[in-house]
Amino acid sequence: MAVAFAVLVMVMGCGGDDSEGGQVQEEALRDCLSEAGLTVEASDLGSSAGLGASPDFQVMSKEGEIANVLVEGSDEKANRRAADVQGATQSFGAAHTDVVVKRNAVIVYESSPPQAFRQQVETCVE
Repeated sequence: MAVAFAVLVMVMGCGGDDSEGGQVQEEALRDCLSEAGLTVEASDLGSSAGLGASPDFQVMSKEGEIANVLVEGSDEKANRRAADVQGATQSFGAAHTDVVVKRNAVIVYESSPPQAFRQQVETCVE
């Protein structure tokens, strides 16, 4: 039963709803990621210092993949924040990061993640 629910969550996504103008809501996103079997916790400020922004939270898989997540107030702000993060990571020599913008969320992977992890994270934003 739990596996069926996790698959349903991954298929549907659940980061937000149309009543909020299609914007991702941080609490709903955290819940979706947790329900998908990922660990959600406060971001590690030491390891995220090179991002040029403070992530709202960090997501980790059981295999050790990590993504930092920033939820902005609009798609436009998310695009600007992503550009800032990309600039900061290049300036600090953290070229191994992968910055993805989905709706009003910015996802910063610490490296090129396996497709399964990426799908778990990004499905919750869609």
